Parts: sequence; C-alpha cells; structure tokens
Amino acid sequence: MVLVERQEALGLLTTALTSCIGGAGLAIAVNGPVGGGKTELLRQFAQQALESDATFLNATASRTERASPLGVTSQLFTGAMLSVEQTERAGRLIEDGMLTAAVLDGSDNATYVSGCLSGVFSALTEILLESALDRPLLVAVDDAHFADIASLQFLLYLVRRIGNARILVVLCEALRPAPGYAVFRADLTSQFNCRQVGLKLLSVRGAAAVLSQRIPRGERLAAAFHRVSGGNPMLLNALILDHQQLAAGSDPNGEAAAPLAGEAFGQAVLSCLYRSTGHLLRLVQVIAVLDTPAPVALISELLGFDADSTVRAISAAIEIGLLRDHQQLRHARARAAVLDAMTVAERAALHERAASVLRATGASPAVVARHVIAANVADPTRFVPTLMAAAVNALESDDAALALACCRMAEGAQGGTQSRLHVRALRVQVQWRVDPTSACHTIGELSKAARAGQLTAQDALPLIGYLLWCGQPSEAMELLERLDAAAADAGDEDTAAGLYFFRLQARHLHPSLVARLGPQRSRPRVDAVPPRRSLQLQVAMVIEALLAGSPTADVRAEAQHILQTNRLDETTATLSLVYLESLIIGEHLKTAATWCDMLLEQAERRRVLRWQAMYGAIRALIQLRQGDLTAAGESARSALELVPARGWGVLLGLPLSVSLHTADRSADAATVPESSLQMPKPLLETRYGLYYLRARGRFNLERGNTRAAMKDFDTCREIAAEWSLDLPELAPWRVDMAEAMLHLGQSARARELVDEHLVRLRPAVETSPAGSHPSATPAAGGAARELNRVLNKLELIAGSRNGQEQRLPASGAEPAVPAGQQAGSAINSPVAHLSEAERRVATLAAQGHTNRQIAALLFVTVSTVEQHLTNVYRKLRGRRRTDLPAVMGQTQNSL
Repeated sequence: MVLVERQEALGLLTTALTSCIGGAGLAIAVNGPVGGGKTELLRQFAQQALESDATFLNATASRTERASPLGVTSQLFTGAMLSVEQTERAGRLIEDGMLTAAVLDGSDNATYVSGCLSGVFSALTEILLESALDRPLLVAVDDAHFADIASLQFLLYLVRRIGNARILVVLCEALRPAPGYAVFRADLTSQFNCRQVGLKLLSVRGAAAVLSQRIPRGERLAAAFHRVSGGNPMLLNALILDHQQLAAGSDPNGEAAAPLAGEAFGQAVLSCLYRSTGHLLRLVQVIAVLDTPAPVALISELLGFDADSTVRAISAAIEIGLLRDHQQLRHARARAAVLDAMTVAERAALHERAASVLRATGASPAVVARHVIAANVADPTRFVPTLMAAAVNALESDDAALALACCRMAEGAQGGTQSRLHVRALRVQVQWRVDPTSACHTIGELSKAARAGQLTAQDALPLIGYLLWCGQPSEAMELLERLDAAAADAGDEDTAAGLYFFRLQARHLHPSLVARLGPQRSRPRVDAVPPRRSLQLQVAMVIEALLAGSPTADVRAEAQHILQTNRLDETTATLSLVYLESLIIGEHLKTAATWCDMLLEQAERRRVLRWQAMYGAIRALIQLRQGDLTAAGESARSALELVPARGWGVLLGLPLSVSLHTADRSADAATVPESSLQMPKPLLETRYGLYYLRARGRFNLERGNTRAAMKDFDTCREIAAEWSLDLPELAPWRVDMAEAMLHLGQSARARELVDEHLVRLRPAVETSPAGSHPSATPAAGGAARELNRVLNKLELIAGSRNGQEQRLPASGAEPAVPAGQQAGSAINSPVAHLSEAERRVATLAAQGHTNRQIAALLFVTVSTVEQHLTNVYRKLRGRRRTDLPAVMGQTQNSL
C-alpha cells in the first residue's frame, strides 16, 4: 500500500536508520491518532531495515496484556533474529524477571520495578548490544502506550545505553496516553538520542489520493469520504471497502453519489475506540445514546467525570476523527456500531440516566421521553407528566409513532384509576389520528367511564366526536347530556364551548338527532372561553352558519380564513368537511375542488391517512358532480384502499356512494360486491345515508331492479322529510323517482315529480348572482344530469308519433306509453317542427330559465342556446320569449 501524506515521517525514520548503521544509537517516538497509519508506516519502514541487513525485533502491546509483566519484552525476544544461545539466555532471564515481578504483586511504581529488575534489564541489554556488533538492530513496539510497566522500564534502560551502538528503537504511541505512560514518555523524550515523529489525520487531498488508487474516479467523492472518515486512514480504508461492496450491489456501474458505510466501517470505529486510552470509549457511548449535540456539563454528569476530563476526552475523539467539532459522531453507522457493541442492560441504564439528567436540566419533553422509551423503564411513574407532554407535542408535530409510544409507556405507571384513564384517553386521541379502527376498541370502555363520572370533562369531550363518527349517536348523546348538565351546574364555560361544537357536529353527521338535541343553545361568551378553546368556538359558529342554509359570502370567507391560518386538526378537519359539502351542495364545484386539493396535499404531507382518505372521497364526489365519472370512480377506489372499511365510520357512505354512482354507468356493474349494497343501520341514520341510499337506488335502477330502486328513493323521501333536509340540491329524490316512474310507465306522475323538483329548485336559481359562472349555479352540477335525462325521456314520450308506442332505451323494464296517450294532436302543433334539441331549449326557456341556466342544465354553451332559440322563434313564426310559456303549455296540454 502506498503511504499518503506519510512520506516525510518515513524519510525521518530512514535517516535515523542510516545514522544507526553508522554507529549512532537512537530512539524514535512515533505518535499520532489511533488508526492514523502508524502500524503501516512501521511495517514499510521495517521492510527497508531488513533490506539493509538489519535485525528486526518487534512486539505489539495490548490493553488486555497490560498486567502481564515483561509481556512486551517477551515478544521482542521470542522468535527474534538472534542466535540460539542468545535466545535461550534471554528466555531464562525473562522467566526470572517474571518471577520477580510476581513477587512485586503488580506494583505500578516504575522506579521500584526498575530497581528490582535492574539485573534482568542489564543482562538483556548485553544480549542486544552483542547482536548489534554483527548487524544493525531495529527494536520496534507498536501501541507502546499499552505496554506493561516492566517492559517500558526495560526499553528506557536500553535507550540510555545505546549511545554508540547500532541500535534503533521505534515506539508507536497514542497522542493522549494514560498518565502512567505519560511519565515514561517524559523520561524517554528527555534522552539526548530520542527523536519524535508526529502523524496527523489525512487532508481532503490525501483522501483523494487514497481514493484514486481504490475506486475509479473516486477523487470526485473525496470531500464526502473525508467528512465521514474524518481523515482517519483506518476509517477511510474501511469505508472504501464497504463502498466497493455495497455500491456494486446497489448500482450496475458500481458507483454511488455518496459514501456507503457498512460492517467494515463500524468495526473500524470500534477498533479505534478499543485501542484508545482514557475515557474515550465511555464518552462515545454517551454521545451515541444522546444522539444530539449536548453541552459539556451534561456529558460530564452522565459520565460522572469532571469537566476537564470530559473536555480532554472530547478533544481526543476529535483528534482521532470520530467526532465532529459539535460533539456528534460522523455517521449513523458509527453510532449503530457503538450501540450494538453495548449490552442491553448497559444501553438501558445509560438511557434512563440520560432521561433523569435531561429532565432535571429542563430538556424538552420529547427528548426526555425518547430516552425513557429506549430504556423501557420498569416503573415510569416519575416520568408520566413528561411522557404526556411529549405525546401532545408529538401529535401536534405529526410524530404519531412517538406520541403512541409515550402513551403506552405512561400506561405502565403505577398510578390510580383516574390517572390511567387520563393516559388512555390521550392514547385514544393519538390512535384516532393514525388508526381509528384500533381506537374503537378503547372508546367503549372510556365512554362508559365518562358516563360514570370517572373522566374529567376535558378527557370526555373528544369521546363525543369519536362516538358520532363511529355511528354510536345514542351513546354520544348520553355523554353529551351528562356533561351538559354538569357544565351548567358548575358554570363551566370551557366545557360549554366544547359541547357547543360537538352539538353542531352531531347536527351535521346525524340529522336524526336534531329532535333530541332540541333548539341550538346560545353559544358561550367568547370572552369567557379559555384561549385553548377559542378556535373550537370560532369553528362552531361558522359551522352553525353553514348548516343554517345557503351560506353568505362572509360565512364562506370566514371558513376559508380559519382553514388558511390554522393547521389541520380534529376541529378544523370537521370545519373543512362541512364547508366542502356546502360548496358541493351549492354547486360551487371549482372552488370546492381547489380547496379539497389544498387540504388533501396537507394531509398527504403530514401522512395522516384518515384525512387523506376523507379528502380523497370528497374529491371523488366533486368529480362525480362535474361529470368526470372515470376520475370519480378512481378517486373513490383509492380512498377506500387507504383506510379499512371499519376505520371510515359513518363517512363510509361517501366513497361507497360515489363507487355505486360510477359503477351503474359502467360495463362492470355486475362486479360490484353485494356487501356494498348492504349497509349497517347506523350509517343509514346519517346524512351520508342519504348519499348512499340514492346511489344504491340509481344502481338498482340501471340494473333493472326498478322496485328496489323505488324503495330506496322512497326511503330518501321519508328521511329527507323527517330530518327537514328535503333539499333538491342535496338529495334530488324526486328526479330519481321520476325516472323510476318512467320505467314503470307512469309518465304523468314522473312529470309531476319533475315539475315539483323544478319549483323547489327555482328559488335558488333565481337568487344566483347575475353573470355567475355556470359551475357556480345550483342547477349546473351532477344533479342536473339526472334531471336532463328525465326531461329527455319525457320529451321522447311526448314526441311519439303515428300511434307508435315509444319505449325507453334503459336496461330492464321498458314500459310503453300509457294507452290512449296519442301524439297525433301534437303533429299539427308549431312545436312539432322543432328539433329535439330546440324543443328542450324552448321548454326550459318557457319555464323561466335564463340562457346561461339553460346552457348549464343541458351542458352546452350559451351561444348554442341562443342559436337554438333563434331557430325556435323563426319556426314559431316570429314569436318572442314571452310567448313561449303559452305555446309550450298548449303543446303539452295537447299531449
């Protein structure tokens, strides 16, 4: 291997060897960071020495053999290039020295050890001096800072006596050795014949030189490799090895845009730590557990060291290249290797210690909670307040995994019943965000506890919304009434504001509860409500206005302002649902689509599947109303795939209704599962039950099940009347029933239903702003298609000629025009000369619709309507628009 940025050091060693050969005994201390290339430098230098006919004696010290007296000395003489007689003599001397050292009982007093073993040292030195008479002698010790005290004293003894001998002693040592070795170094470097050679970490240019030898075009990644390895040659070479293997497996060209660290890099990190002195290993373990920059005082407390010792350890880790300047490991793989090398008990103890210290020093609840969770503290009672605060903060920042983990850990605390219920209530709130299905299992238990008075009002309030969503309106009302009575008795404006919001949510989701809810109570005073409840009160007031009828521009502006200035949560998501539905019902479809897409993007960005599914279903409804059936069907299917059916609650009727609406016009109608046609009763008692019933009715109608369709439409009629929701824009059951009547041959009744629908629809049309876009006109959306289809069929019946019975082209039953209803009288009518398109335009104009409204109803341009009316006036011999009601009415009467 070619040495990089080590040529100067190699040159100094070569010069020293030349001097040695010339009769000048020298000692060289090569110091540098662990993994800094000292071993490779020594290996290449030893090769040069052997080529110069020198005798080479070498040893490698180890932390594990530090307590073995004369262990390093034994390595030097064992297998050395000495004569047999010299080797045997040295062996006997070392054995005697070991026995003497054993009597010393591991004393670490260097002077005492040296005195006791001076005879052994003298005899061993004589052997080396004898050998140097024949050939130059190189004595090298790697990792000398781990050598035993007796061996260090021998080396020091030797260096003092090689002034004119051809002996060169080379010791490779760490930058920051232990105190005992520091004393030895001081003695060594004070000798006149001692020199020092220092090695530093590689520069970026040096890293590039190494990479160019190992990886094609590797120099382009030099800065990145240097950043991960810190310029430590051992780490750099291990990183290159990992990169070569991993890049070959992940990229066909064997190239990658960044260094890929793996097992070899992790092992190199551990090797650096285990070969280091002092407290470096413990320091890096603490830093790995903290996993974030921390002040020296905090690290010192976790280590149990004084600040000076901690600073020295940090500096040593930086000098080795393990840490960045801001006290973080350079790569996640390094952290993983350090943590994996610790036992489970060691990690847990350190995490728990970190949690306690961090909490005492005022760290954020989330930081403390992560350590409590990692430690899996057996009794987390003292951490419960911190865990609860961390769960709330994590939920607000969309870290649902941390929030849920905090709740589960807190539930293991040894607290009372109310404390456990409080924790469980928060856990349900978290689960409701990420997995409503799992939350439903706990809601029943909590609602029972709430009705028994075991939950605080603040923990009980959200349960009302969950129960309403899950289709348990009776349980929700029981809880609401109990909290309402308690709040009234206590004058609790905070709870009253929350109840005000949930009453309106109940009115929206479950119109069947209107009678039980009674008249909407006066809202709480805004100035009496705490700030944490003010948004909920503000949202409730807007929802109340939206549910009251056609919302004004000011109400819509207020809804938009709230949604623009607040993050999505359960409160604002409820507002968005009501607001989007009001836009759809009012046929403000472009505005609804814009807002829906904005909210869906936020839900996707924050990874909340329930919101993504909800807005996906609303987008499907908008696309259905806009006439894009293919897109509507795809959006509905995608929404249903995001969340299991049980997680939708009562909102399930929305995507299912769109799926049925799109399926009834497709070739795949027969593939709709029967389970989609059987809905639970709780769903049918919600506003989404109306959506679903109508969709199922139309699905049955298209398949020829006219009687089943009529039953669904009639149920829509009964529910709409019972709930005071008989709005043609919401549930146009009259149009649906009219089409079913046509299938049954009851065209007269069908005409009555259509006329009734138009009468109820006309006030909304007449009050639309002048010049408004067709998409903003109440009659311009999806509900108009069914109306237009029924009108077309009625005209086909009215236009039958020559006594021929006209049959409808729909699937299933095709009843004839009722007997006796002949069209002969209509042939002589001026209207008979109109085309079908002209007749439709004229009929709508006679009913009082404007040209723009007619265009919206028939899905044509205003210009087309004007052209048809021009032809109508010409064929009717100059009659004007004001004549159309009489002419068209006469024609209809003649039919």
